[in-house]
Amino acid sequence: REGLAWHRDGKPFRKLRHQAYVGRERAINQLAEQFRAPPGMTTVVGAGNWSAQDRGGVMRGHPPGPWMRFLKRLRRVCTVVVVDEFRSSKLCCACHTALHAHQYRRVHRGVLETGDVWGTKRCANRACAANVANRDVNAAVNMLMLV
Repeated sequence: REGLAWHRDGKPFRKLRHQAYVGRERAINQLAEQFRAPPGMTTVVGAGNWSAQDRGGVMRGHPPGPWMRFLKRLRRVCTVVVVDEFRSSKLCCACHTALHAHQYRRVHRGVLETGDVWGTKRCANRACAANVANRDVNAAVNMLMLV
C-alpha cells in the first residue's frame, strides 16, 4: 500500500489537493473532447492571443483561469489558430472601414434623447453591403478572414 504514493497519502490535505487537481484536469479534457470532429472532418478553433494587456485581469497579459492548459489539450484534438483580436470589432467585415455605434432615439419625459446601442455597429460607408452588423459576428468574420 505504501509504494510510491507515501508522499501523497501520508497527510490528508495532500490527497485532497491531488483529487482536486485530477478533477480539474479531467474537466479540461472532457471540455476539449467536445471539439473533436467526426471522422473525415476537421475542426478549426480560433483563439485570441493574450499578448496584449488585459485590463480586467489580475495580471496583465495573462489569461484568467486554466486557459493555456485548455488550449494545450485542444491542440491535441483539433487545429487551433491564434488570432490577433486588435480592432477586429471596430472595422467592417465587408469594406474594412470604421464602424460607429448604432444610435436610437426615444422620448423620455417629453425630451428627445439619443442613445448608443453597443451590440450593433453601423458602417460609415453608405455603399457597403453590410450596413448594420452585430459586433460579435462582425469580429468573428474579421478573424476568419485572417485565417
